[in-house]
Amino acid sequence: MKNTYLTPVIRVTYVEMESDIAAGSAVVRPENRDHVVQEEWMKDDDDVRTLDW
Repeated sequence: MKNTYLTPVIRVTYVEMESDIAAGSAVVRPENRDHVVQEEWMKDDDDVRTLDW
């Protein structure tokens, strides 16, 4: 029994999006719950120790 030959097909789909969809998907707020903007990173104490591998 011989298989039938199917020609390869390439399909391309173009999707156009409005910038409003992506722009409204995330919100960045630099202030905390009290609406105070923190101007520096919080820095913890350094953890300095020797590790045996």
